[in-house]
Amino acid sequence: MRRSIVNLVGAALLWSAVSSGQGVVDVDFGAVHLGQVWPAAPAELADLEIGNAPPPGSSRLLQRAELIRSLGQQGANTKALDLPLSVRIRTRSETWSFRQLEEACESKVRVRPGVELVRVKARGAVTVPRGTLAGAPELGQLPRRVGEVTVLGMLPLSYAGQIVQRVPVSFVFDVSPAGAAPAVAKGAVL
Repeated sequence: MRRSIVNLVGAALLWSAVSSGQGVVDVDFGAVHLGQVWPAAPAELADLEIGNAPPPGSSRLLQRAELIRSLGQQGANTKALDLPLSVRIRTRSETWSFRQLEEACESKVRVRPGVELVRVKARGAVTVPRGTLAGAPELGQLPRRVGEVTVLGMLPLSYAGQIVQRVPVSFVFDVSPAGAAPAVAKGAVL
């Protein structure tokens, strides 16, 4: 009984410290280094990697035991270190609205002559690491028929050179008779 009361009080104190925003550190997406979460880290240990940042828009609580284990695996002597009991890390992120996604597609889509982009439709907003860039949309095959055509595609979003998310997008094109003509005419000599 006594032990459970002590555990409840400890949990309540920890929760109040975390929920009040104390000990929250914003980090970039990817590898997290000791110097980012503990400013008082010795210079020779500051660059040691202690894990990965949580997914964009979320946070993760790093306990002292986890820090000790990670540093110990890299050969650091943790006995004399006054590491924090816990640190909450939160990935710096941004939310791209459906309109921002559509604009990114409109500016980067490339099609054959005789095909015109009419509109782009993204399905919703996405949360990505801050500093994410949009790549060229990946489109399915455009049919060779005259009129309005809907094609599904993906918009790759990348951070630090790696794709972090592919967003499904619908593209509506207007295909003219010139755009529907085959690349090589029937009976042509190659």
